[in-house]
Amino acid sequence: MKINEFGTENEKSMLLIATAALEPDWAFMPVIELLARDYHVYAAVADGHSAGGSYAGSSQAGGSSAGASVRSFTSVERTAADIDFALGRKGVTHLDAAYGLSMGGAILLRFLTTSGIKVDKAVIDGGITPYPYPAWICRLISVRDFALAWPMTRSRKLLEKVAPPEKYTPAGHDPAAEYDALMDFYRNTYKARSIYNDFWSANNYELPHPAPALDTEITYWYAEKEAKARKEDMDFLKDYLSNVTFTEIPGYEHGELVMVYPDDFYRIFTATMNGALSSHGKTDSRNASYPVTSTDKKEGGVMNKKIWDLYAPIYKRAMKSDQHIYEFMYQRIPEVIRGKEVLEIATGPGLLAKHIAYAAKRIVATDYSDGMIAVAKKGYNPANLTFEVADAMDLPYEDDSFDAVIIANALHIVPDPEKVLAEIDRVLRPGGLLIAPNFVEHKGTALSRIWSGILQIAGVRFEHQWTAGEYLSFLAQNGWTVTFSKEMAARIAMVYTECSKNA
Repeated sequence: MKINEFGTENEKSMLLIATAALEPDWAFMPVIELLARDYHVYAAVADGHSAGGSYAGSSQAGGSSAGASVRSFTSVERTAADIDFALGRKGVTHLDAAYGLSMGGAILLRFLTTSGIKVDKAVIDGGITPYPYPAWICRLISVRDFALAWPMTRSRKLLEKVAPPEKYTPAGHDPAAEYDALMDFYRNTYKARSIYNDFWSANNYELPHPAPALDTEITYWYAEKEAKARKEDMDFLKDYLSNVTFTEIPGYEHGELVMVYPDDFYRIFTATMNGALSSHGKTDSRNASYPVTSTDKKEGGVMNKKIWDLYAPIYKRAMKSDQHIYEFMYQRIPEVIRGKEVLEIATGPGLLAKHIAYAAKRIVATDYSDGMIAVAKKGYNPANLTFEVADAMDLPYEDDSFDAVIIANALHIVPDPEKVLAEIDRVLRPGGLLIAPNFVEHKGTALSRIWSGILQIAGVRFEHQWTAGEYLSFLAQNGWTVTFSKEMAARIAMVYTECSKNA
């Protein structure tokens, strides 16, 4: 085991366990370099996981390294003890933060419950907890896991099929060079004994029972797409620790946030450490999803921008599960806005606007969040499309400025939707078209109830929870005639609507 240090000039300190099954230490470097802006980072690399020399060239982060890891990985327990010993020799008695992914999360949990070093806040990201099964079953599972993992470390073709480089290579990195280095790590460093011990020990390590009283604020992150796989781990932690909360990271798979999207990781980790993601406690995983933490609340009847700024970089990925809804709108809306001047309200990262701009004469796409508009402006944008920050309840446009207005999945989250509709009426030309698809039936199915609860705990406040019929009545009561509507099933159902203004 070795510890590399970065950002040594910083007053705050943190432990980052740069170890995960099938991952070399250098895979954590983009995140380490970001964290080293704020922290003196102690990056702990378990035996069998150091690619050797891969920290060279990281002087921009203030890096220093001591020792080399030449042995195969042995166990979670030994690695946690080695980290405790190494930090103790460096005179470390307190850490402001700590982070561990997957097997690194297991090592961190062992460290937190056995070390005398005080840690203020810790994030266990998809961390693995001990199996509750008999030893012989655990051995069979480890053999199975090894049999699945070992071939990938010896066949680049198989590795690329299971983990496509274009998906798992961070932005700005060369996929071919990345996978060249990964295969080199597998051939020269990551031995069969390390692979087997990784899978055995990460699932069968020992923890003190009962758990010691900890002052550490522990947050367990799990990616949306691994929620089922992490259920037993979360059940275990819920029973084992009294001071753990759970945060779903929407739109991601296991380890994807830290490995592939370092900027998103840094933003969300920083928000967690600064308390911008404040805990709402736990729910029983046997009956409901674990709650996501909250970034902000509506203040004084006005939507706060912070939550949308925070989630702007990951919003697009979070919407992938409801792609069929967007595909319908991508086909339908161009037909009804062709040649028109269009205003979109609550554009988010600009998904809809970019897909339909080709059919319009001009589109002005707006959002209340500066962060969302910053994301929307990235990449290719058609010449007839502009993005602007604007408040839906106080639009900065002249009367009768647009032929059509689109507001998708937003009326239920604004404090005063009647005022928004009045502003839309003001800027819409006579005979203009309102396109207002909206989430409905928030409590209609078990899935919609769970997803609604998750979003609300995350800080996305549903000011209005209409059924489909209630939503259509709401539009009618505010002077709109629904000319077309279509209800669509999704995590939360949506009713697509097109309206004209009553005379």
